[in-house]
Amino acid sequence: MELPRQPGHLLDALVIVAGAGGRIHRHTLHHQNLTGTLGRQLVSGSGRDLVELTPLGLRVLVGAGLERIEEQATARRGRVPAGLKGQVPWAG
Repeated sequence: MELPRQPGHLLDALVIVAGAGGRIHRHTLHHQNLTGTLGRQLVSGSGRDLVELTPLGLRVLVGAGLERIEEQATARRGRVPAGLKGQVPWAG
């Protein structure tokens, strides 16, 4: 099952929740981010005024992290180290 892509502000909200151990006070998040993550079932209510990551929220967060790592690795492969001053080591 492919995970739905989420807007950056909601991924940022998931990072905030995960960085706090998976559970935070709901007022820590901006109202728009709170309603967006609740509506997409990425977080759920947990006790009085708390929200926590759901299994789906955790999967979305991990998937986005892996995608970002792959993008960074691809970008690094395309770069030439700055110390070579225009020389490309594999060009012989």
